[in-house]
Amino acid sequence: MSVEAANNLGLFSKLKLNVDDKTGKLTGASDVFAEAIEETYKTNLKIAERKGAEKDTVDKKLEALSNLQMKVTELKAISKLLFHSDAMGRCGVFANMYANYATDTGVSYDTIMDPINMDASCSLQEFTLKVSQVATHDFTKATVGGITDKTSNLNWTGDIVINGQTLAVTSGMCLNDVTTLINSVSGTTNVKANIIQVSANDFRLSLQATTFAAPIAISNNIVGATAGQIPATSGNTIDQLSAKFTFDGIDMVRTTNTISDIVTGLTLDLKKADPATTISVSVKPDTAETKEAIRLWVKTINDLIDEVEKNRKYDPETMAVSEDAILYGTDIIQTLDSAIKNNMAHLVTGVGSGNYMLLEQIGISTDLQTGKMSIDEQVLDESLRSNFDGVRKLFEYQNEISNTNFLVGGHPATIPSNIITDSAGAQLTSTVSLNRDASGFLTATITISGGDYAATTFTVPSDKITVSADGDTVSFLGENAANIGGVTPYKSFEFVYVGASIIPNSGSDSTTLKFTQGYADRIGKNLDRLLDTANGEFARQKTIFADKIKSIDAAVEKITQKAEKEKAKLQKDFARLEAFRQSLAPIQGLLEAIMASSKK
Repeated sequence: MSVEAANNLGLFSKLKLNVDDKTGKLTGASDVFAEAIEETYKTNLKIAERKGAEKDTVDKKLEALSNLQMKVTELKAISKLLFHSDAMGRCGVFANMYANYATDTGVSYDTIMDPINMDASCSLQEFTLKVSQVATHDFTKATVGGITDKTSNLNWTGDIVINGQTLAVTSGMCLNDVTTLINSVSGTTNVKANIIQVSANDFRLSLQATTFAAPIAISNNIVGATAGQIPATSGNTIDQLSAKFTFDGIDMVRTTNTISDIVTGLTLDLKKADPATTISVSVKPDTAETKEAIRLWVKTINDLIDEVEKNRKYDPETMAVSEDAILYGTDIIQTLDSAIKNNMAHLVTGVGSGNYMLLEQIGISTDLQTGKMSIDEQVLDESLRSNFDGVRKLFEYQNEISNTNFLVGGHPATIPSNIITDSAGAQLTSTVSLNRDASGFLTATITISGGDYAATTFTVPSDKITVSADGDTVSFLGENAANIGGVTPYKSFEFVYVGASIIPNSGSDSTTLKFTQGYADRIGKNLDRLLDTANGEFARQKTIFADKIKSIDAAVEKITQKAEKEKAKLQKDFARLEAFRQSLAPIQGLLEAIMASSKK
């Protein structure tokens, strides 16, 4: 049989052999099999590489999201400078901008007192003060020596009574031991013991009260001590140890130098007595600090708007997304855009006649196309100078409560306008009542003076009211204050009542509430919602990206494993084929001889 005939019969193809038509040379398919293995392997890896590139894109999106979150967090921090930080809405950071003090006597206030603290609830702006005596701690000491060192046995026995606390002194105690004994009960006696070294061989015991204007009472029953070695009562009275001052011409006495009970919201820290000097203090808004905070707030919002717009950039002509728009198409961009622009578009209501309702009124205008803001410095200066409280209301959250037993805790990101004002812009009043029925069970009701809910009563049932163990503190959530249809405009509000134990059966107590919510608080609260680590939009978007990365990693791992498995199988087949071809090597020599003979 000729080689050509054998080839035509498929003999060589069955043996995975090929015959060159021109030369008649016999070759095996396994010669190119190795190359085919590598090509197949590389093809699988290219799929993995494409997945890797996809992961790189998601990684970039995750990084861009983190950078955006940092900018949002920064705006939240800046906004906090301009709205109430107190959970109950009584005083906040804005109020600390009352920081300038002036005197009309030429004597600086800080010679008599430390800087004044005046919070948002304080309406007092000017007062006079003369400090004739500051509060002091009572002090008494041993009047004679005789104790040569602190560690030698005193040979004292008996007891000493300090402010009603009996302390047993036993034989073998040294001066250090007696001092330690007295200090071990200082939390009860409010007296601290010290050792005074008068000279190298003269150590004495001294006692000092840890509270102002509290004379130390001492009864000494110690045997073995020389007269005067145990401190005696100082003889000071409460009057001699108390602070004495004149506030707006009224003589006052207090047992502390930190005085906060004269005018609500005003705290004075007396530091020095100067009976000959009366100072006049004028507390004024620090408009420079306030202006700088507002400028920083506007700049931060503008920077964030730029960042949002960068991620929305799209060319309609080329139908291409900008390379910088890394977060293009993600929900967070639209959500953030709405959180800023939509909240800036609303009026601030309930601020009262003559006050500002729009940022434009204080010199902050908004570009209708970009949403970015600019400041007219002169208008802002004049607004801060002429109506500081009006500017303040434009930015912060406030609630006005008539009954101090009631407190309002949390409030929503956007307070419903129909519990702030009616359709005509008149401020509405909410009345909150805590009621105890004849059986002692508590319920709460909320009514509104007018507007959409004028004829509606919102009721909190007894099982939705939390009462403290002593029965004195009661709290309930606004979301449980619903009408018959289950509707409530008080969701996210928290109400607290302190003193409920005095409400009798079939009795009640109530308060009126008025709300305002400014731009900084509204934006800050909405950003809080976006930044919430559990349910916020940033957390949700990060989870989406993280899950995508996990999915890609799993796919790449699967592709790589499959490629390795296929390569191993092909290499095994190649090895078998190569071995088979080697076994056919003698046949090739025989066939070549046959071919040579047939040509003759």
